[in-house]
Amino acid sequence: METSKRTIRQKLGLFICNILNFLPVLHLSRDEGFDSISQIDDLRFSLIAIPLGDKYCYLATYSPSTKFSLYELLKIHEIQPRKTEPELSKLVSSLKELSDDEEHNKLRLEFLKHKHEQCQASINILNNKVNNYISIALVYTGFIAFLFQSCLKFSAHPLSWLLWSLLFLSTLSLSSLLILLRKYLKVKSTYKSKFGEFKYEPSWLLFVQGIYLDWQSAQDEQLASATLVKNIEKQFFRSISVSFLLLLLVTYLPFSADFDLIQKDGKENLNEFTIFDKQGKFSAIELLHLSKKINSNSDVLFILSKSNQVGKNSIKFIIKALELSNRYSVVEVNNDLFDKNTLLVKIKENDETLHHELQ
Repeated sequence: METSKRTIRQKLGLFICNILNFLPVLHLSRDEGFDSISQIDDLRFSLIAIPLGDKYCYLATYSPSTKFSLYELLKIHEIQPRKTEPELSKLVSSLKELSDDEEHNKLRLEFLKHKHEQCQASINILNNKVNNYISIALVYTGFIAFLFQSCLKFSAHPLSWLLWSLLFLSTLSLSSLLILLRKYLKVKSTYKSKFGEFKYEPSWLLFVQGIYLDWQSAQDEQLASATLVKNIEKQFFRSISVSFLLLLLVTYLPFSADFDLIQKDGKENLNEFTIFDKQGKFSAIELLHLSKKINSNSDVLFILSKSNQVGKNSIKFIIKALELSNRYSVVEVNNDLFDKNTLLVKIKENDETLHHELQ
């Protein structure tokens, strides 16, 4: 029972730590996992954590190993250093101490070939994952551009600071993701067997040594690739989570009372609505404000150029959507007197209504 309670407490503690690991402020991390947390020991607490691709910058941070410091830079290659050529040579040379008979060497060769194929299969799976993330990142970058344009529309809103903060965090994670993708494409086995001696003095032992070198090198490549993919996924989910929250906010804000007041403060005539501007761009927000402004005593005046067919079709839609019935009129102006793309709507409070059928 005590073991079960301890396990529950550990899982709950790990869950809370991972929530703090997600936040850029009051951040918890673990150096051995390159900012990820898989177990609750040797944790680093930081006031601010900034992801920089294959590096992490910590400000006002404390860890059991480095104690307190105002600035700490964690690099992924320092956490997981790859084997050097002398180290690999020493491992290969250690095979010479084993018995050099054909039967044993064949068994070793089969075992090493199997382990090397496992490494390569794992690396191929990671490569496919990264290819998918590259495709997703290209599309997702366009989505971030859309969110940027949405934030510009609410620059005067009291919550604009929150929108820009969320956009900054999402963009920062996206930038870190792109850096990690570029870093992944550079990962490859540094040292490979060339079987130079095998050409002149073929033996089973030399063959085993060559495959063993390839396996050890592939292990380093697999570990480096897996670590990068793990962090690529982490930065992607961070960015997409923040972006989704930002999308909900920019979708909700046009319906808020604060946004109505801001829009009214910036308009000279509160009864004028530009449904299509000079570039022919449709404004859903203007149409929304028009629908809120209309009441049972409102007369609606549509103004457009004679050649504006899109505007004429839009008027029919607006009349039906807003149920204007006979409470509207349409003024068509010569093209040289009125912009050919613009559709302007004016509201007049009057008990008497005019009705002109659309031609």
